[in-house]
Amino acid sequence: MSSRYPNPWNFSNTDKNLISKDGKYRIEYGEMYEIAMGAPLCAECFLLDSKSNKKIKVCDWAGGSAVWDESIMRVVLPIWTKNRSQQIRVIDIDNNKILTFSKVFRVLEIVGIEGDIVYGVDSPINKTRKLEFDLRKEKISSEIELISGYNNGSNVMTGDSVNETINQKKNFWARLKNWWS
Repeated sequence: MSSRYPNPWNFSNTDKNLISKDGKYRIEYGEMYEIAMGAPLCAECFLLDSKSNKKIKVCDWAGGSAVWDESIMRVVLPIWTKNRSQQIRVIDIDNNKILTFSKVFRVLEIVGIEGDIVYGVDSPINKTRKLEFDLRKEKISSEIELISGYNNGSNVMTGDSVNETINQKKNFWARLKNWWS
């Protein structure tokens, strides 16, 4: 386990780094689970807009603490793939997009973003490699519209969206069970 905090094994919704520099947005995780015994954590991830009280799901399997860009309205976070590796996801509020990059990593510990370079470590405890990931040069595997695309246009938790969330949690557990088998 990494000695820095937050890290892939230890992060929470009380971390100050989850709040945007202007305080308008915040990243919030759902219930967190270990990928396997003693392994890093995973959780559903949401973007909360404090001004409009909207809660937008941005990831089913976030896998580490998010880091906000200090110069523009975007946040970077590691996400888990079904093969238990990780990719980098960027929630770009200014351009209304969720970008997932193609490159695959073992376990990401993202510590900062400066300009278009994401800094951190790939695999903080075993065969550690320094991460300097250039968002301009790396291939994007998916691009989704932030507001109306990813959460089926429903950005508040009412009526049908509550039932949808319950179904998503059931699907989450089914996918997790398939990973372990």
